[in-house]
Amino acid sequence: MRQPNTPATRATQQRIVEGARAVLARQGIRATTVQHVLESSGVSRRTFYQYFGSLENLLLHLYTEFTDQLANRMDAAIQAESDPVQRLNKAIASYLDIQESGGPLLIAMQAEAIRDDSLLAGQREQTLDRMVALVGRSIADTLQVHLDPLLVRNLLMGVEGSVIHMQRNGAFGPEDRARVEHVTQSIWFHTLGAFRHLPKDPDLA
Repeated sequence: MRQPNTPATRATQQRIVEGARAVLARQGIRATTVQHVLESSGVSRRTFYQYFGSLENLLLHLYTEFTDQLANRMDAAIQAESDPVQRLNKAIASYLDIQESGGPLLIAMQAEAIRDDSLLAGQREQTLDRMVALVGRSIADTLQVHLDPLLVRNLLMGVEGSVIHMQRNGAFGPEDRARVEHVTQSIWFHTLGAFRHLPKDPDLA
């Protein structure tokens, strides 16, 4: 049920969201139940279902918040730079900033979203499409070449996969972030250094 947009309803929704973040980060996605969220946020079962309808919808709400922030930060980082190298450096850095600040919960949601049968899968695809467009436009603006979006998508998915892999051995800390950043920059710049020989966007051929 859609709630009226008032200060009281926004406060209640935020209370549920913050409670969910805390319990999901502590117990993990698979082990968390609605009852855990109720206890963490201090709301009734009826209130919870009025606002979110299900635990899956709440998880999608949290994931959408993260992915919107991710795409917006990447867009802002790219727009703030004119130098092609700095644009890509800042794009990678903005992505990893969110991974680090989002903590284990974000990375767990990303791992969940990879599953085809996940409720989060559609939002992941939309976010990837948006980031592919952002990075693709940046490359076109600076290198004057329209690369195949599938190539850009593979570069972005490589960062995502590396972060998930590193987190499986514990928290994604500064050393992990620095390692992923170094490897990603090496892959991206060596790949794009050969841009004249890379596959072009078939829709613009």
